[in-house]
Formats: sequence, C-alpha cells, structure tokens
Amino acid sequence: MSLGIKSAFSPQLLWRPLKRGVVALAPAAVNRGPCSLSFPAPSPLRFLSPLRPPSVSPPRAGDAIRARRARAAAARWRWRRRRRVRESRSGLTSCGSGTCASSSAASRSCPSATRPWRPAGSNMNRCGFRGSSYLGMPFNPSKGPGISHPYDSGHIAMTYTGLSCLVILGDDLSRVNKDAILAGLRALQLEDGSFCAVLEGSENDMRFVYCASCICYMLDNWSGMDMKKAIDYIRRSMSYDNGLAQGAGLESHGGSTFCGIASLCLMGKLEEVFSEKELNRIRRWCIMRQQNGYHGRPNKPVDTCYSFWVGATLKLLNIFQYTNFEKNRNYILSTQDRLVGGFAKWPDSHPDALHAYFGICGLSLIGESGICKVHPALNVSTRASERLHHLHQIWKTRTLNSIQMAHTSLHD
Repeated sequence: MSLGIKSAFSPQLLWRPLKRGVVALAPAAVNRGPCSLSFPAPSPLRFLSPLRPPSVSPPRAGDAIRARRARAAAARWRWRRRRRVRESRSGLTSCGSGTCASSSAASRSCPSATRPWRPAGSNMNRCGFRGSSYLGMPFNPSKGPGISHPYDSGHIAMTYTGLSCLVILGDDLSRVNKDAILAGLRALQLEDGSFCAVLEGSENDMRFVYCASCICYMLDNWSGMDMKKAIDYIRRSMSYDNGLAQGAGLESHGGSTFCGIASLCLMGKLEEVFSEKELNRIRRWCIMRQQNGYHGRPNKPVDTCYSFWVGATLKLLNIFQYTNFEKNRNYILSTQDRLVGGFAKWPDSHPDALHAYFGICGLSLIGESGICKVHPALNVSTRASERLHHLHQIWKTRTLNSIQMAHTSLHD
C-alpha cells in the first residue's frame, strides 16, 4: 500500500545534524492523501548545500561520562572478584593442610561448618549443622548452649553437607558432638519412616532419608534412625514402573531412585529388601534412562546432573559397565562453557555450581583421566571415603580398648 508520499522533495534529500546527534530529514512537500505522512519541521531549519558533505557531530560530554562510569563499574567488579577469591582462599588455608579441626582459626572463620549447634537439655532434638552461622541473630562463640531463636535449629541436608565437607578436608570429626547430632536426627524421623528437614516442619521424602543414612554412616552409628521404618518407607516408594519415587504412590524419579538405592547400600540391606527379580526390574528402569546423557524421568530431556544420579545408581547395581560411556561423555562435555568454565544443565545454557559438580562426578564414574574417583553411594571422593573408613577403624579400636579396660578394672 502506498504511503501517499510523492517525490516532491528537493532534488537532493537534505539532512541536518541536530544538537543531540539526532539526524532530521528536512521536508519539502509531502502529499496529504489518506495515508500520507507528515514530518514536523524542526525550527529553525538551515539546509545544507547538496555539494557539501554533512558535518560530523563532535564527541559529547555525556559519552565520556558514560565511559568513565563503565570503566569504574568494571574496576569494582574486578575488585570484588579478587576479594571473593582472597576470602575463599583464606577460609581454606586457615584450616591448615589435612586437619581442619586442629586450627582454632577455622572454628572462628566457619563456625557453622566446624561444629554443630548444641543447645542444652530439652533442646537436644534440635541439634545439627545449620546452613550458616546464624539465623537472624549474630553468632557468638563465647556464649554457651543457652537461649536461641525458636527456628534456629539444625537442617538435615546441612548436617550431611557439613560432615561431608569435614571428611573431605581431612578432619577427624573429634570436635563434632556425635550424640547431639544423632539425637537431633532421631527427632526428624516420622512414623512412616521418612524424615523432615527441620524440626519445625517441612516436606518429608526420599531425599532426607538419604541424608539421614549418610549421617549415620559417616558417624558409624545407626542409632540416629529407626532403620526398619526407613527401609519400609523405601520399599513402599517403589512405583509401578519399577523406579523409586519420593514417597508411596508418587512418580518414579532418577534422583529418588538414587537416594533409595544408595541408602540401602549404606545400610548394607540392598539384597535383603529387594529380590533379584526386583533388582533386575530396577536395573532395567535405570538403564532405559540413557539417551546420550541421562534423564530423570521418561519423556524428559537429558540433564547433566543425572549422569551422576542415574549413573551412580547403575554403579551400585553393578551394571554401569553396560552403558554407553562415549555418548555420556560427549553430552557432558557439550554442556561445558569454554569461556567461564563449568557445566550447565543443557548445551548452550549458563553453567551453575550444581551441574558443574555433578558433571564432574559423571565424568569420574566413567573413569575420565585427571579426575578423582567418586564413591557412588556417599557422593564423596574415594580418597575421602577411605579416610572415613580409617576413622571408623580407629573409633572401633578405641571402643574395644575402653571395654577391655573397664572389664579389667571390674575384675581387679
């Protein structure tokens, strides 16, 4: 459709730079038909000669100001980045090499990671590690186990994370109040065998059953849970398609299948709970989750993190060797950000810490060179799990020695 503009302009289109760098068209005559356009003429108009090229506007003061602001913002970002790196390095080096617990500076710099919160008396059921050193109130290491915020209690996932970090850093867990953690863990178990995250109430599902199993395994003490109830909960969570769900009657999922199978492996009850026929059905469900990488549910896209969730489950079920390592490796590497590093959920997506970690774990399972081997049930390196096993032997030896000394003293 015609815009109704006739070629009634002057022989050349006349352009003129305005004050703020806006280029205006100098109109001559415009048809005013039904679809015509009109151009309001800026005032005053000074037409340029058609034989003289248009002049270029000089740089504005605003451009220099914006450039200075951009440089200042970039400098602030670099300074903050260097500061975070320094803080991270100082937090790690303050723990010393090999023994975090031996340094008093470590307990001051990361109190929530080096010691569980330990209220007294009736508050023993609230013990455990928190996500940070305080919840709405400043942390004061000089205060004893006294009055605290009503919602200031341990979190089951943070307790598992805190203990795992200490084991990875080479701590001997001697400063951890194991009895308090186990008391807090018992208070989180429900009648159906599942666990809540916090004492004040939260969702309860297979994730926290796994966290509780890891805590008991690392502390080498299963008095923190009613194992029979937990096993029954895992058993009831098996879905019609032979995967494990977050709870009874829910959809089977790769993550909850890992949590259930890994919990039973840590308990040493896998073969007792499921028959060989049932285990084969679970194996089939898990191995069908691979396309190139793995997905967590049927008809869902593949995701980097399931290279560990499903891959570790297959490892625990002793059929991981029948999967396609090359396709899995190619998919994980396709999600890598080659500019800033890390792995993403999908290719051409932004990387994040969770998928970067589980991407590395997935590569570890297939034996990628240069990566430490991962313990598939505990989700730590085999070096850390071997050190933990050594700690368990030391604890058992001390217990036996104490029993022998007590027995000898009674006879004397």
